[in-house]
Amino acid sequence: MAYYSGAANDMAALRSALIGACVAEGWTLTGDILSKGTMFCRTVIFNGSLQIQGGTGIGAGSTLAGASSRSCHVLGTGNLAVTWPAAYEIFVFPTEVFLVVRFSVDRYQWCAFGQSDIALLGTGMWFAATASMQASSGLGLGINTGNTSQPPGLPFWYGYNSDGADNCRIHHGLDGGGWSTGADLIGITTSASELIQLLPNTWNSEAVLLPVRAYITRPSSKLSLALELINARFTRIDNHEPGEVITFGSERWKIFPGYRKDVVNRNGGNNIQHTGTFGWAVRYEGP
Repeated sequence: MAYYSGAANDMAALRSALIGACVAEGWTLTGDILSKGTMFCRTVIFNGSLQIQGGTGIGAGSTLAGASSRSCHVLGTGNLAVTWPAAYEIFVFPTEVFLVVRFSVDRYQWCAFGQSDIALLGTGMWFAATASMQASSGLGLGINTGNTSQPPGLPFWYGYNSDGADNCRIHHGLDGGGWSTGADLIGITTSASELIQLLPNTWNSEAVLLPVRAYITRPSSKLSLALELINARFTRIDNHEPGEVITFGSERWKIFPGYRKDVVNRNGGNNIQHTGTFGWAVRYEGP
């Protein structure tokens, strides 16, 4: 893993840092598209936000071929917007990239993309970011929730029937499909809600790291596991500080809130400017 950190004075500088880190670690930049193997991710500044969008190739004129109908954003405008200067951390693994931005002392946004290591009929390319393609005034994050009008602020948290809330996609190719939609994706709030509700445990106040998994609905009421992130985990951060590095055996993980930690309203809610104590951890091999 390669780890990069620094400060950016605007969204263009943040995009440049992300592209520079990826190119240094084996990705190729063609126009606005970062590519590596069968992974293709377009990165642009759109309406003041950093927009990422997955595709299946590069077309004529360096356009994104096989593009998802959905893009995802690190927001530069609205109530959740990044303010400058902002600190960033970039984690580049062989098949996964994570960008985390800290601003206004205790607020965070992020974007991520990569490829599933589960055998799929599609390319397995996935991408996600804090917000959906529609700028949001707030977040919608909780347990056993879905079909809200706001993105959750964490990747692959739940499925979405509202276009305004869909902040992640994966190219699964199952049942003749291509990219996932909000309606066919099942996240942790459905598949493992009981586990995340138990954290931190009442015995020693620790919070274990739970897999970030995405399931795709199939005919005859079946599900297929399409993604399990290799280098990121969900957790509760009641007893962890944002940016804290925790150690499990030989592994180190860096703790982040989805957007902003709030121990008073720890179970989140709808149309909020925090993410309770829901958070995630990225594998850390930095200094």
